[in-house]
Amino acid sequence: MTNRELETILKNEQFYIFGTGFVSEMLWRGIEQKGLEANVLGFLVSDPERKAVFHGRPVLGLTDTNAEEGTKIIVAVHETVYRDIDLGNKNVIWIYPYLYGFLYGNHTEEKLMTLNEIRNNQPDDQYWIAARYAAIEGIEKGDAYLKSLYTRAMMIHSSKDTAEKRLVSFERILMNVRESGFDSSKAIDITDRFEVIDGLHRLAMAAYFNIEQINCRVYRHSDIYDKVLGPANRLPERILRENSFTEEDIAVLKAFKEICG
Repeated sequence: MTNRELETILKNEQFYIFGTGFVSEMLWRGIEQKGLEANVLGFLVSDPERKAVFHGRPVLGLTDTNAEEGTKIIVAVHETVYRDIDLGNKNVIWIYPYLYGFLYGNHTEEKLMTLNEIRNNQPDDQYWIAARYAAIEGIEKGDAYLKSLYTRAMMIHSSKDTAEKRLVSFERILMNVRESGFDSSKAIDITDRFEVIDGLHRLAMAAYFNIEQINCRVYRHSDIYDKVLGPANRLPERILRENSFTEEDIAVLKAFKEICG
């Protein structure tokens, strides 16, 4: 499937969205931007709260819908969650591989960029790469406190279960890097203003393993960036303090930020 084919489906069919978390929120912002809200029948989750509502639509369980057979379900969850979802034989499209194309359009170029160039163009008061670097240090050193900094940071914008699954997934990725090396050809997604769309874990790994260059898919800056990625994602110090991060916690993340940006 291409980005154009997906957008044609979203424009011309009614569908449900599975998930009410961070990925679903990003998708909804894109749907709003393109004026496609009327096509969203509702949101589906594995274990719904009765009478729950998300963006003015009902939140239902998979067995609660009266949708016609074949009605599409757009699965809007991170890949670490997608592996564990059983959607049976329903007509599903997993949005994550196409999400950034849907939000930003096609990337304008793909090229190698230096880690220093990317790092030096990140805002000063932003700790989302540092939180991932803390996870690497924690995994490599068997330090539960450092790993907890990561999961607590992820829980600011996702569920505890998702945060823990992402840590487990990150541990697997690091094991593969240790065994096979860092694959510099695998791209991150970034705007022409150095705003990181996707690839924060890879940036943290590149800093940890002293990788000088990283492959980047470059997209044009869009106003959707600030609508999709707010303070809860970027982790400025204010948000950390509001979510019970102590002075010690913040000092540790500041030290990691000096290393990874």
